[in-house]
Amino acid sequence: MSMLQVLPVIGLPQVDGWSHVIEERKDNVTLVVSFSVSGPNARNVGRDLVEYINKQTIVSSQELYAVLNSLREQSYVLQCSLDLSCALFMHDKIALAALRGSIYLRRKTKSGMLLKADHRLKLIEGKYQKHDLYMIGTEQGSRFFEEVELRLDQGFDVQSAVSSVTQAVQNYEDSSLSALSLVYSDGPVEEKAHSQQMIGLQKKDADIKTYSRSANYADLAAARIDSLSQQENELDEEVEIPEYIPTQLLKKEAIYRTPINLDEGLTEDSSVTHPQSVNDTSKKAAANLLDIPIAEQKNESNMTPKLDLGKIISGVSRSVTTGFAGIVAMVRSVKSKKKVSNPSSEIKPATQSDFTFPAQDDFFDQEHSSDIKSKKQWKKVLGILLIIAFLGGAGFGIWYLQQQDQRKQALTKLEPYSQSLLTIHAQAQQNPIGVRTELVSLIQQLESVQKEFEGQKIASAEVAFKLSEARALLIAISGRQELIELPVFYDLRLATSNFIASFATATDQLAIFYDDGLGQIIILNLLSKEAKTIKTSNLTNVKDIAADDNSLFFLSDEGVSKVSLTGEEASVTQVIEANDETNQGSIITAFSNFLYILNPQKRAIYRFTGTNNEFAKPTQWLQSPLGLPFESVISVAIDGDVWIGSNDGIIKKFTSGQEQAFSVTNIPEPLTTLTQLVTSEADQNLYVLDSSQNRILVLSKEGQFLREYKSISLGGVSNIVVSESNQKIYALSGSSMYEISL
Repeated sequence: MSMLQVLPVIGLPQVDGWSHVIEERKDNVTLVVSFSVSGPNARNVGRDLVEYINKQTIVSSQELYAVLNSLREQSYVLQCSLDLSCALFMHDKIALAALRGSIYLRRKTKSGMLLKADHRLKLIEGKYQKHDLYMIGTEQGSRFFEEVELRLDQGFDVQSAVSSVTQAVQNYEDSSLSALSLVYSDGPVEEKAHSQQMIGLQKKDADIKTYSRSANYADLAAARIDSLSQQENELDEEVEIPEYIPTQLLKKEAIYRTPINLDEGLTEDSSVTHPQSVNDTSKKAAANLLDIPIAEQKNESNMTPKLDLGKIISGVSRSVTTGFAGIVAMVRSVKSKKKVSNPSSEIKPATQSDFTFPAQDDFFDQEHSSDIKSKKQWKKVLGILLIIAFLGGAGFGIWYLQQQDQRKQALTKLEPYSQSLLTIHAQAQQNPIGVRTELVSLIQQLESVQKEFEGQKIASAEVAFKLSEARALLIAISGRQELIELPVFYDLRLATSNFIASFATATDQLAIFYDDGLGQIIILNLLSKEAKTIKTSNLTNVKDIAADDNSLFFLSDEGVSKVSLTGEEASVTQVIEANDETNQGSIITAFSNFLYILNPQKRAIYRFTGTNNEFAKPTQWLQSPLGLPFESVISVAIDGDVWIGSNDGIIKKFTSGQEQAFSVTNIPEPLTTLTQLVTSEADQNLYVLDSSQNRILVLSKEGQFLREYKSISLGGVSNIVVSESNQKIYALSGSSMYEISL
């Protein structure tokens, strides 16, 4: 198979709509999926579905069907709607599938819609040819097929056509559900034949009769070949015969089937008529061309996958083929014997001497003998039909019992896992965090069961369905939230132009910011958004700030100074003079009547006790400093215990100066960096800003992972302020203050 080129086109995302194109290449097999998700948290659900597909190994139609079915179930559980179409290229074969999507084929001089699906999942198989061009789109993305086709007819190359259509898609009023991809080989895509020739070809195609699923597809394809062969005299160029039977030829709703063997007989539907004549050459060509196919998902969970009836059913099929051919031959024989020659066709004049008349009795005996022979032939036909019906019924019965036995074994094996999943689902309503580990373990067990039933299609489908339920529940309770755009809570430049925060701290209802360059403080009320500014020009080289309910403290070269937060007029007062403890200090934290200063040079945390403007001589608070990486400590938070965070993602807990056991558990991605650690006596949880990973983590004070908020906007955030009473996290980036709802 030539190297495939994939050109994606996707619309602009919305809060409730997201689209994507996936291209996976593994072991000479290429998978292309165009899909969109609509509903609450569409982007999160879409990213999880992309991650799920990337983890799968899909090298066959059966595996593709199972994965797409799982995706549909997951999106349903998450209250989202999934539109998709996809193509799986396997050497010279191809499998196409769609769910509220379409696939368009452009092959040499012909083009047209190959597959179009509504809310039911459809899958067809066929052969891939070099220079084929496939357009694979969601329901909304399919609207742009015609525009791509127009560009190609106008002489655009494929990449230019895609560039033109991309602009049209993104200019669409709401293109969030638009996803389409063009897939073609390295060679050029041939232009269409003259429009008049195409009209003639379509007219010829319209003469071919429509067949139901039970029709003889060999005769159908052969008739199509005969029809197309007659056009060779009308068209200047050879017409390439498509290698798909159009979906509309299949009237009945289908379940998964193996490709039909053309050596097996098929019964013709009484509602349709075969072409009048099919020559042997056409039948041979049809046998080489057809690879008849289809899968369409039913809504029932106990769907029937691809079948393998074994030697018994193969024998029945051969008997049906042979019997049917014999019946046709005998019927034609009987009819031919009843035909009477037309006297007008005689040219030679006849005389009486030219005729010999048999005796009357002999003539009667011959006629009677002919009637008896005809009746025997019809009895033989009836007998063959009865034998075929009996063998077919017996074969179906054996197959049905085998499938039921396989399903029963799978359901018996799955029963304890189903009960566990129901229990976890009930517990997740009250305690979603507590059941995550148990659910992950259950998924691993179901994956082991799936391997046990590998090769058993019915059993594998049952296990796959149960596994998709468990995975969908895990996504729902994972606690991971993707935020496309963070709303701005307040712009500090509204209070002071050109204000850029150097430091930030907070009390329960106040957020406090300091611009070291301007020497200005902004105190912002988080409920009313009222801002107050204070000038502090006499402070130099401020290293950090901290606040309690009444005062704001500055750690600088002058020592420790404070500003009252309660008075109408604010003045800066020095409360601790510069000394060895403060000069080399890097972080200051306030708690109750205490000030804590981290001094990395002396590998110590000093605690100052004081009231009003007087603080006593400090004490060395830390009793076990050996395991603390002072040089990498970047954040300190106090809630009675002292929490210390380092820039390599390590969090340590100290009580009364002694280190306590603490570790982070069940986190989806390891914590390897840390920007800020926030908690207080009023807060129930720990809040970790990890700007390098564009995320904020919420942890319990026992270290258990609770939630994750992820947004590209968090990459530029330097500080966060948390107000659990307001159920908000405020993230500071320069002069902009974003808000995130807890």
